[in-house]
Amino acid sequence: MTAEGAVLLMVVLGVVAVAFYIALRAAERGVVPLPEEPAADVAVEEEAAVNAPSPARRRRYPQALVGEQHYQDAIAGCRAGDTVTIWHEPDNPYDPDALAVADQHGRTLGYLPRDSFVHEAVLDDEKGCRASILSLEDDRSGKGFVHVTVEVELLPHGVGEPVSSRSYTPE
Repeated sequence: MTAEGAVLLMVVLGVVAVAFYIALRAAERGVVPLPEEPAADVAVEEEAAVNAPSPARRRRYPQALVGEQHYQDAIAGCRAGDTVTIWHEPDNPYDPDALAVADQHGRTLGYLPRDSFVHEAVLDDEKGCRASILSLEDDRSGKGFVHVTVEVELLPHGVGEPVSSRSYTPE
């Protein structure tokens, strides 16, 4: 291979790598769904269905709650795997964009961090979501608090309802 051929090959490989990187980043943000890889034993007659555009994938993200030290009584009744609800509290005096996480009885367990991209997706992008408790961990500082991590599943646009609002009630 000549030096010119090697340079051309490197340029082409670089362009392909950049295009692949851009496609992956876009897919992570939910802009462009990546097609599913078909299984090796897929029959020929099923190939058209496998190669059809796949629906947007659901994404799950762990989110450590904030402010949970104020809601330890409610947290005491929770277990990992419990379904929780995310509520927008527009009248919250500390943050009008607050997203409260509540147990099945409506008791607040804490809040999604306001600087989280999940917060932005749920509130600003109005994506539907589902959530459950991923873990409950004792505080290592010795203060006796239990920290809560939830798993938030962001749903594709058009699937599920955007987060509803409720009034802020101090606990």
